[in-house]
Amino acid sequence: MRALRSAVITATMMSLAACTSAPPKAYVAPTISTAVSAPGNADLSEANATLQRALNERHLYLTVDGDVAPYPDSSCRNGLLKRVSSPAEIGAAQDPLYAGYLLPVRLQASGVRYRDSMGQWQPLTSLPATAMTVYLDLSDDARTPLAAPALSGLPVSLVLSDAQYQRWQKAGSALGQERVWVKRAPSLRRPQPEGARIEHLFQAHSGAVLQALDGNPLAACQSQQDSVFIASATVPFQPGRGYRLEELVAMLPQDADFNQLFRQAALVAKGRYLTYWGKLAVLQDRCKSGELGADVCGKGRATSQRDDQGLIVVIGGESSND
Repeated sequence: MRALRSAVITATMMSLAACTSAPPKAYVAPTISTAVSAPGNADLSEANATLQRALNERHLYLTVDGDVAPYPDSSCRNGLLKRVSSPAEIGAAQDPLYAGYLLPVRLQASGVRYRDSMGQWQPLTSLPATAMTVYLDLSDDARTPLAAPALSGLPVSLVLSDAQYQRWQKAGSALGQERVWVKRAPSLRRPQPEGARIEHLFQAHSGAVLQALDGNPLAACQSQQDSVFIASATVPFQPGRGYRLEELVAMLPQDADFNQLFRQAALVAKGRYLTYWGKLAVLQDRCKSGELGADVCGKGRATSQRDDQGLIVVIGGESSND
């Protein structure tokens, strides 16, 4: 009996010790980040975070300068050159929107010169160190001596007119074929972006194509790639309703001008939108066609109000506004 009592006490003490011991440490799975790195010139401000997310869904992004731009991996970037007017505009780092720089120059007896902001031709003694290819545009200089020694020593590519290229082939040069590009109009032209100055460059050696342009490259990219790099819209157009800026981004067709969103907001209220080449187009009414039901499209007359920018925003069913 005494032995039994001792066994019970021992078992009880062991049970209490087990109950008061620290529980095993919970397993926490490692966190894996799947975020896509933003381009170096992306706007990361909290004020524009919602708009930035909406643009990212369309494979676009907002720059710190307030422009909407294509992502660097959208396939059009490698064919775009940024036109600059002086060596001071050539950056050392890789610009996420371009593959190189185009600098207009001319040759004189004293060597290579570029035109400064005052319109004066200055000697091009050196070029800034850069991770991008620099192209010297000689196409507007009919007097260019293409065999000039000043060119062979520069670590650049040359852009010539057709006439210059023919003379260059006859004269011969120390410059290799892979560094010579010809400026000419393409045989097949897609719609050109409104207000953009785009020049097409071709390399006879490889058949490669480049586009040199001023300003934001989105419209040029849309023209080059038929806008297919922009993700499809996720919000349907419904006439007579207002769209917040991020909803507008999600609704606009792929060929829309995403750099004129406030103007687009006014046009959408009238069932229109602006394409990247400056033409007005009609938005498809998916409610009227029966593609969307009444639970999505809603009923009743529309009301309207003005937003902070003075644009009329229509809310509700069909609008009576013009």
